Amino acid sequence: MNTEQPIDPYRAPDALGTEPAPAERSAGTPLDWEPFESFQFAWEAVRRHWMVVLYQFVAGIVGALIATVGSVAQNLMALSGDGDLVLLSWVVYGVATLLNVPLAAWMALGMSRYALEMARGRKPEFALVFRTEGLGTAVAIQLVTVLFFILAACVLLGPGAWFVFQKDQPGIGATLLVGGMMLLSVLAIFVTAKWILFSTLAVADGARGTEALERSAAVSRGVFWRIVLFALLLMLLSVVAMIVGLLMLCIGLIATIPAAQAMSQIALAHGYLLRRGERPVLPAPN
Repeated sequence: MNTEQPIDPYRAPDALGTEPAPAERSAGTPLDWEPFESFQFAWEAVRRHWMVVLYQFVAGIVGALIATVGSVAQNLMALSGDGDLVLLSWVVYGVATLLNVPLAAWMALGMSRYALEMARGRKPEFALVFRTEGLGTAVAIQLVTVLFFILAACVLLGPGAWFVFQKDQPGIGATLLVGGMMLLSVLAIFVTAKWILFSTLAVADGARGTEALERSAAVSRGVFWRIVLFALLLMLLSVVAMIVGLLMLCIGLIATIPAAQAMSQIALAHGYLLRRGERPVLPAPN
């Protein structure tokens, strides 16, 4: 039986350039993943598409704009020596830091989206970084994360800090502070490995609301210690980039820091895709 629909000559033509909405990517069987492999992939991807370093530099400036203005204002007000202005300067700094959270989340989401496209073998346009899909979820995750760690620090470090300022019990305070710092470090490692490390990538890949955290937890399942190692390697990469940049008369920081951040984003995208059951592909050389 012929099921084709007859052509209607009076129907308006379809808009040029219209494409069907992309199908939602479903998770497959997690593939084998080694953290060092992700960094090797990221290094080769940056070599093939070095413009990503420039894009990361611009995104970094935009993402820290409000916080930078607040920091400059805080320093200028603190230099006055006036007690009231010094107190006000810290208020200004705190407000600027909170106001900067959506901006930082926007740029982090954009670069995560860009890194995902690169890890899928594409060379996307820079405009992709400024898309706003999923921004609400990304901002919510950032805010919840910041507030969670502030609350955790108050609970775990607050008692020790209180005893430190008691003149007759400084030893108890120091012991409680050390114990609180250790507990806070363990908590930070667990939460980072379980939810934070891949959550922005999950949002960039189409997850919404709590689905982003659920997907991040699913990606992290069964490879907890590998993710801990991965997070430590990310920190090491930042430290090396800082040292190399400083050795280059400090001017090198303009290149080394964005390069390290771009590599980190691509390495994260590589690990995320493998754990989602998708094989990463290097972009074609320039």
